[in-house]
Amino acid sequence: MTKHASVIFVGLVFIFGCSEKLQMSAAVNNPTSFVFPFPQDTVISSAKRMGNYPHKYRHMSILTAKDTAFFNRNARVIFALKENLNDIYLHYFGGQIGKSYSYYIDGERLDYYVEFHIHFIPKGDSTEAQINVIEPRIAVGTEFLPSLPHLVREIKTRRVSPTTVEEYEILLHIGEGLGIKDKMPPIAYPDTSSIK
Repeated sequence: MTKHASVIFVGLVFIFGCSEKLQMSAAVNNPTSFVFPFPQDTVISSAKRMGNYPHKYRHMSILTAKDTAFFNRNARVIFALKENLNDIYLHYFGGQIGKSYSYYIDGERLDYYVEFHIHFIPKGDSTEAQINVIEPRIAVGTEFLPSLPHLVREIKTRRVSPTTVEEYEILLHIGEGLGIKDKMPPIAYPDTSSIK
């Protein structure tokens, strides 16, 4: 092995061998579904306001079964099922929705990538809204080499477990639109005092 090749090899081992330690704050347990004392159409209308400013949830956009341009693979699969035709799919075009409340590296909150399926179940005069998490990931760095077609270094992500924080934030957002947010249980955010 030549001297230059040895230096490159050692450099690559150093770059790829020095992974930073992923930290997670203590888990919290928030509701991921809630029964609203309103008919289904009213609850769905409240949820749809999350697709419009100034009510957007973390700048996410909504898809419904009536949207014709399903470029989102997950939404196409969900809306192909008859029981999901009244549901809502929240997405951010593959981008991050903000910082994670629970995942850190070196004390810094990580960018969180996730999409949500809001499923509605009529229950007499009430409606249950269930928040399903789709592909939750965090950004842990950038790829070593640029990728085509734009020759940029892509974000490297890692799959993580959902935390219930964002799910319940969405339910509270729906409750706010219905005027009952103050009657819902308060949200629990993770204790980050141990994160350094």
